[in-house]
Amino acid sequence: MFLLGINSPLQIKPKHSYSFKPFQTRALVFLLTNESMRYSGYLAVASILIPKGYILGHVKAFSMKWITRSYAMVDRIACPWLIRKFIDSEAEFVYVPESQVMARAKDLVAIPFDVKNVELGHHGDKCSFDAIIEKYELKDPALLEMAKIVRGADTEAKDLTPESRGLAAFARGFRATSVNDHDNLQKQFSMYDAIYAYCALKVASGK
Repeated sequence: MFLLGINSPLQIKPKHSYSFKPFQTRALVFLLTNESMRYSGYLAVASILIPKGYILGHVKAFSMKWITRSYAMVDRIACPWLIRKFIDSEAEFVYVPESQVMARAKDLVAIPFDVKNVELGHHGDKCSFDAIIEKYELKDPALLEMAKIVRGADTEAKDLTPESRGLAAFARGFRATSVNDHDNLQKQFSMYDAIYAYCALKVASGK
């Protein structure tokens, strides 16, 4: 860690060189702009963002913060599962009314998803789950198979896969029996683990 005076030029002298993924770069921007790091006229920052699990200057690599609409069904539960499993295991999720998503995203320096007119939303016949897979260039065959199930459940193409209608039904049931979106998220993660395992078996069998 180093202390950067507000009027000082930014000087970063890392001890090591790392190749950053897009989400790590965004996390560094968050770290540099997070109001919680400000005190006594100085901004405390890590001198370099490194892969999670390492500590440099007593600051861990920052987790990403994501924001979406509340009262989640399919995509807004499936996407957090995807993000935690394949992008950032420490990611934080915020659910707010649709009208507040973009303003709160700016305030929280969070990445909006599954809302209108954002990169990680619906495009054509694809859903937000697809958008995240494409954005982060995820190539896992089982995950790509799983994406078809999620797409069918979250869009009008309910017969895209034999499993899609079932997932949509379960999503409605989980939402109805959950206290809030975070409770719903916690309850459904194991179900998405099972769907992924099912897809991995399907891919391995070649069927």
